[in-house]
Amino acid sequence: MHELGLFGQRWAIRVVALIAQQRGSRFAVMKHELGVSADTLSSTLRSLVDQGWIEKNPGYGHPLRPEYILTDRGHLVAHAAQEFTQLSQPWVDVVYRRWSVPTLVAVQRGADRFNEIQISLKGISPRALAQGLRNLTDSKLILRSITDGYPPGTGYALTNDGATLAVAGERLLGLDRTM
Repeated sequence: MHELGLFGQRWAIRVVALIAQQRGSRFAVMKHELGVSADTLSSTLRSLVDQGWIEKNPGYGHPLRPEYILTDRGHLVAHAAQEFTQLSQPWVDVVYRRWSVPTLVAVQRGADRFNEIQISLKGISPRALAQGLRNLTDSKLILRSITDGYPPGTGYALTNDGATLAVAGERLLGLDRTM
């Protein structure tokens, strides 16, 4: 899970960005804004609390006060999460899948062959990587090329959009690892 960080759960980045944008948020508001089921949101919130990114609001006061707020650790990644959420809008269906951003980051760091990417992403199965690369290629975030030779080889490179997302994703992964 450490390899994936905030990308380990599909909704984690968007929840952190929403809580940062609203300076705290309530469960019902997040459920409505994100269009996610109550069970999925509950699971995501539990995971973010367990990882120390957010906390239940300990204060008392108005009944409409935010139920969830960012921790000090959460404030450190909030801006990067908001930036990533804005950049990823056109590719929401692909980018928030479990291994998509770590795969983009691995290719950005120079892993351009299937085995190199798999080695750099500890814990990913060959099937998950193949599906992820197919989805990223179909979304025009990664280019797939086949080289002539014996045996023929397959290489992967980032498109301009893929590179932009990889930089923003690497920033988030880097912030996660330093804490």
